[in-house]
Amino acid sequence: MSKKEQPGTEQEPKAEAEGRILIIEETKLLREMLRGLLEAAGYEIITLDDAQVAIDTVAEIKPDLIFINTRIPKVDGIMAAKVMRTILADAALQIIFIVRQSDLIDFRGLFDEGVDDYFLLPFNHEELVARVKRKFAIRNGLQKEKDQVRLDTMSQLMITIAHHINNAITSLAARAHITDKNNPDDVQVLVELTQKQTKKIGGVVESLVEMARNRDLESTQYIDGGSKMFDIAKRLEDKIGEPIKP
Repeated sequence: MSKKEQPGTEQEPKAEAEGRILIIEETKLLREMLRGLLEAAGYEIITLDDAQVAIDTVAEIKPDLIFINTRIPKVDGIMAAKVMRTILADAALQIIFIVRQSDLIDFRGLFDEGVDDYFLLPFNHEELVARVKRKFAIRNGLQKEKDQVRLDTMSQLMITIAHHINNAITSLAARAHITDKNNPDDVQVLVELTQKQTKKIGGVVESLVEMARNRDLESTQYIDGGSKMFDIAKRLEDKIGEPIKP
């Protein structure tokens, strides 16, 4: 029994990976070489030898960076990269092509296809690791920007929700304060206002539930593809059938 397997021996916790890399390459030797280099650099590595399997499982794998051979069997590497980028809908995703010297590739055209980088075989090990680290630095910068936009959006959403609910409550409180409970007309006005304002509050709640179910915030594109911000006031107008006044 090894020392690591002996009962009672404390093991050091495994360090958290710097990121997750998916390698799609048919040649086992190259796959394992890349795995060894990048695992040693602190990354979590998943390898596949089939582009179709990669397409089918990429949503579950959720890689931060993808290495893919341009000449992977069954599915064209460039097309597979496009499909996986679409599936992941991750603007910060980095894709690097593995290209052999003998491949007839329009390298300038690669970048028009949404590729972030490529490297030629054979490659310099230190340069490859350095380039991967740069790609993760770019990704992390984009992720921070995305997180900040999401935070700003959530903040604006909370302010909007509070605004509409507070307006409804304030309107009800003010009307209740001046209502003469012995005056049927006053009471009727309060009843009608209560129905109207509770409908608005219900619209806010229903809109929030719909956004949560549809994962609107998660699916919003914040970077490289334009902004797709939701408009809660417009949603409320659709719910209650009248304009929402500030």
